Amino acid sequence: MTLVGFFLFFKLEKKKTETINPPPLPVSSFLKSEKPENQKEAPNIVIKDQYQLGNVIVTRADFEKKFSLYYPNTAAARLNPKNWQHIASLLTEEAILQNEAIKERILSPEDKFLDPQKVSIAREYFQKEGTSFISGEAISVWFYNTQPPAMGLEAAKEKTRTLIEGLRERVAKGEITMKQAGEEIASKEELKEIDFAYKTNAYFTFEFVKPGQKIFNDPELNNAIWQFKEGEVSPVLTGRDFSPSGWYEAYFIVVKINSKKEKEFENLEKLIEKRKQEGLEIIL
Repeated sequence: MTLVGFFLFFKLEKKKTETINPPPLPVSSFLKSEKPENQKEAPNIVIKDQYQLGNVIVTRADFEKKFSLYYPNTAAARLNPKNWQHIASLLTEEAILQNEAIKERILSPEDKFLDPQKVSIAREYFQKEGTSFISGEAISVWFYNTQPPAMGLEAAKEKTRTLIEGLRERVAKGEITMKQAGEEIASKEELKEIDFAYKTNAYFTFEFVKPGQKIFNDPELNNAIWQFKEGEVSPVLTGRDFSPSGWYEAYFIVVKINSKKEKEFENLEKLIEKRKQEGLEIIL
């Protein structure tokens, strides 16, 4: 074969190859509103132009935006029905939150199209004051922090109880605030003989705590504080700590409930689950 003949043979072979292997479908074609020839979604999945969940409308565009955040824009990903069902679940939760916020007048009735910013506002509201919660502050003195104090356990208990009972009485009378009571505890150097962390343990606050949510190590104490009313100062309570040998009494504590709301739902998760049960859900 001459050089010219080889060149012509090479050109013919190249042309054959180009004919047998068509160029790949551009990625952008997957994003068109109309379906490409090889089908936009999984065979058994049909996504409507829009879904109405209460006052909120979820569109096909919302599906596309959310899909792009979680999955690659490939045929394999788009043809997997589980991926679209996952996206539908996420959008359902967001629509429920936005719808509830409209009902609570946190958002305007005009906010009818799903909006990530509106969902964020709604989520923050229902994670805090939109569901049941308590907020407050506490003072505490420990008489047994990981090991018995050098002065003896009974002596330490008597000393710390006397201190916190006096502070609790002054708080209840309005003579000092809880924070000031904590500052008094933290200023008492002699407590170092009993509790090496007495300054840290003296005072703390808690906000938007949900039923069942942990504040203290002692689960009984977590349950007990829910019995107190808004504005109430608790009596002196005894808290426990845990060691390999089990629970043991470790400190005295006084709690003041600054804000308490008991609403229809204890937390955001229960709200969403209830609304799904009532039919607010995108099912593909």
